[in-house]
Amino acid sequence: MGATYTVTRDDIITLAARRLGILDLGGTLDASTLNEGVMLLNLILKQLATNGLKIWTITDYTLTLTTGKKDYIIGPGPSPVPDLVASKPLKLIQARMTNITNPVPTDVNMQLLSRNEYNLLGSKTALGMINAVFFEVKDTYSIVHTFLDPAQIIVDQWDLVLTVQTTIDDALSGSASVSFPVEWYNYLVWKLADEWSIQWGCPANLRAEISTKAMFYEDQLNGWDVENTSTYFQADRRLSANDYGTS
Repeated sequence: MGATYTVTRDDIITLAARRLGILDLGGTLDASTLNEGVMLLNLILKQLATNGLKIWTITDYTLTLTTGKKDYIIGPGPSPVPDLVASKPLKLIQARMTNITNPVPTDVNMQLLSRNEYNLLGSKTALGMINAVFFEVKDTYSIVHTFLDPAQIIVDQWDLVLTVQTTIDDALSGSASVSFPVEWYNYLVWKLADEWSIQWGCPANLRAEISTKAMFYEDQLNGWDVENTSTYFQADRRLSANDYGTS
C-alpha cells in the first residue's frame, strides 16, 4: 500500500496528445511535437502563477540586514546582483523581524505597505528598528524596501523573515515530475490538451468537451487548494494621523 504515485513531464504531454486523438495508445511523440508540448506546458505553468495563491509555493526567505541599507534584491541573478539568491518571489504575504540573539527567538510582525503608502512616508533613510516593508516585483527579481534603515544594533540582533509566494519551477526534465502536487496532474493534462487543440485542428465539439473538462478540474482545484484556517478582517488605520511619520 502507498500513496506516492506520480507522473513525469513527458507523461503529461503524452496523455494530452492522446486526449486530442493525435497519438495512438502505445505510440510515442516525435521530437518536434514533444518539444512544442514542452514549450506550451511551461507557458501554462507560468500563467498559472497568476491564478491565485498556491499554498505549496509559499515559503520563508530570511534576509541578512546591512546597516544603512533599505533596499534588498531577491532573485536568481546574476544581474542585478541579488542580496538573496533565490527564486523570484511573486507576492509578499507576511514579514517579521526575528531576534537571533535570544535563547528563544522573538518575532515582531511588520506592516506591509503599498507603493502609495511607502511614498508618503517621511525620512526613509533614518536609522532605527524596521517596522514596515514595501514589496516591489520586477521582471526577473523582486525588491524589499524597509522602513526604517536598520541601525547597527538591529543588524547584529535581528533578521528579516519574509513569507512569500515563489514562482513555479520550470518543467525542464522529461523524466522529472512538475512542481505541482499530484492532485493537479490530471488538470494539467486537460489544460495542455485544451491549449493545443486548435493547432491540431480538432473538431469544434471535441475542443468544447476538452475545454469543459479543463475548466471543471480547475474550478475543483481552486476551491480545494486553499488555506484551511479562518480569515479575519479589520479596519486599516495605517494612514491615520502620525502613523509612520505622516500627518
